[in-house]
Amino acid sequence: MTNILRPAAVATAIICVLGATTRAADKTELAFTFENERKSAYDLSVNLEVTAGALKDGRREESKTTTDMTMTMNVTENVPEEGATNLAVTFDELKLTQKIAAPAGEINVEVAGTDVVVKRGGTALIDTKKNVGKDLAGGLLAQFAFVGKEGTLTVGKAGALSGVDGPDEFTRFMDADLKSGLFVLRTPVEAIGVGESWNVERQISKLRGLDLGNSPITTKTTFKLEGVEVVNDKKIATVSVKSELADNLDLTAKGVGGAFDGQTVQIEEVERGATGTIEFNVDDGFVVSSTLDVNLKVKVTVTVDKQEVTTTLSGTAKMEAKRK
Repeated sequence: MTNILRPAAVATAIICVLGATTRAADKTELAFTFENERKSAYDLSVNLEVTAGALKDGRREESKTTTDMTMTMNVTENVPEEGATNLAVTFDELKLTQKIAAPAGEINVEVAGTDVVVKRGGTALIDTKKNVGKDLAGGLLAQFAFVGKEGTLTVGKAGALSGVDGPDEFTRFMDADLKSGLFVLRTPVEAIGVGESWNVERQISKLRGLDLGNSPITTKTTFKLEGVEVVNDKKIATVSVKSELADNLDLTAKGVGGAFDGQTVQIEEVERGATGTIEFNVDDGFVVSSTLDVNLKVKVTVTVDKQEVTTTLSGTAKMEAKRK
């Protein structure tokens, strides 16, 4: 009986080993790879639709802003012998269109490089090409002063953006507009199979107009490997993204800029969800493209001149990046 069972046991063991090897081969290792002085460029597009309303003295005012912005992000990788990788980043080729619908009327804004056109009701208030309101254009262009100024992003092995350094204009833009959307991928610790997922928690300490440093918002993001295929002799992984808020209670913030600058802001309600798709070059270790759709709703209360003012902010953002 022992001699009869022994070959069967050996065969079973071989089948199990082969099965385990096959399963291991089916898994894909997703890992960022950086090369010193490697240069790349990404086409970026950002679409924002934001509705803001304020209730004061029983009167409510509301405005809606729609913004479409495109630009190029140039990246140079710096890999030290020790420590984290630094990315030297500059932005150029800025183009922006914006429509603001407010109680005072509708305003349309166009920015292309240093050229600015602002119209209200069809009448040009600023048109730098025609030397109209040129002295007023400076304040508007100050919002985009990050263009052409180099900053440094510190990136960990899993893709986490751990630091933003550089001129104030650069750091403000990254913290408020791009930090939470552009570098969204966090690679898993181990190789992953198609259909498998992994979770990452991160904190958002800044939103446009709000500094949440004392009580950051915690988000939970689920990544899922949807598939792997060979494109132009490169293995490309497709990863889906779904993000939601973890429990966030008793949130406060400091107003940054605008009427609430420096004021303590009580966040009564906050909702944020995001979904997206990332294409990742497995062989060379970088993001090929990413798309992220974000929905945000915030209700805050601040005391101004001994009166409570309640402001609601809701909107959507779509951020896309594609490597050239």
